[in-house]
Amino acid sequence: MSKLQVFKKYPSIFWISNIIELFERYAWYGFYMGFGLFLVGSKETGAMGFSPVEKGAIMGTGSMLLYFLPIITGAIADKIGYKKVLFLAFLIYMSGFYMIQQFHSFEMVFVSFIWICVGGAFFKPIISAMISKTTNEETASIGFGIFYMMVNIGGFIGPTVVEAEVKANADYMAQNLKEFGWGYIIVDIRWYVDNDKAHGYNETDPVYNLDEYGRLLPSVERFPSAEGGKGFKPLADYIHSKGLKFGIHIMRGIPVEAVKRNTPILGSKAKAQDIYSTELQCRWLRDMYTVVAEKDGAQEYYTSLFELYASWEVDYVKIDDLSIPYHAKEIEMIRKAIDNSGRQIVLSTSPGETPIEHAEPWEISASAMSG
Repeated sequence: MSKLQVFKKYPSIFWISNIIELFERYAWYGFYMGFGLFLVGSKETGAMGFSPVEKGAIMGTGSMLLYFLPIITGAIADKIGYKKVLFLAFLIYMSGFYMIQQFHSFEMVFVSFIWICVGGAFFKPIISAMISKTTNEETASIGFGIFYMMVNIGGFIGPTVVEAEVKANADYMAQNLKEFGWGYIIVDIRWYVDNDKAHGYNETDPVYNLDEYGRLLPSVERFPSAEGGKGFKPLADYIHSKGLKFGIHIMRGIPVEAVKRNTPILGSKAKAQDIYSTELQCRWLRDMYTVVAEKDGAQEYYTSLFELYASWEVDYVKIDDLSIPYHAKEIEMIRKAIDNSGRQIVLSTSPGETPIEHAEPWEISASAMSG
């Protein structure tokens, strides 16, 4: 049976369910990222002005309930019917979004967000159950593939990847793909920017996250477990608990923002402005400057960077804008830093081939430069 013939076997409710899932995921991820910024933004800009701790309490509690309650809400749906529960889910959603713009106190914003998450908890099991009930042994594999494609497209056309999405992908990979050799979960480009966007990059007013040594840190707005200087360690622990390995994408060089701040280099007397050059800056994303290998502090910068990644227990690092043109001296500094990090880390260079003594895999197509 051809794939086209399989598609004809799905009833209309299957396609309706997938379209609902697509727009719900788009709306949720768009809201979730913006909401985190709204909670901690200054009151002068019309935001809440809450502390990071208050924001963590609101979003952490809500997210926990969102992923725990479907055990209960799914049972309720089986008892009273999917249509009624789907209607109830959207009723809760609408009332919750209305409530959250009416209140300004921590307590009431907390309650409003919890209420929204309850609506999400009613929604979650319904759509997946509809997919299950509208497929059979012949159509289930492709059917759930379409469903998860809708989940991922919905997340993609929202602003950017967030922690909950990474965990959801890890859960699915561990359950369904691990036995076939899939083993790495990679957090892709610009995980260090609070307010990035899909379909291109926010280079107008990006909000970067750096430590005191000019090393980029995960956005707490998008990766709440990184709060308190934990970095990606809690997320890596979660991925590892699934029997998978964890990786990140970075850009070659030192952050432009670190040069602006002239941050010190850990393990050196040099500072950021002592080791950078504007020559050969990436043309399609200008977050970084070239690190000049001959400068004092250059190797120490890369060494400190991979010591940080080792402390997060990262297993895989993909470095973009590294191979075309071929930045031999930076590649050598990176290779040395990895070898001295005390952890086995796979180095993936992009885009294009790299001598095997420096990198394990490489991205073969320059047309996929965004990683």
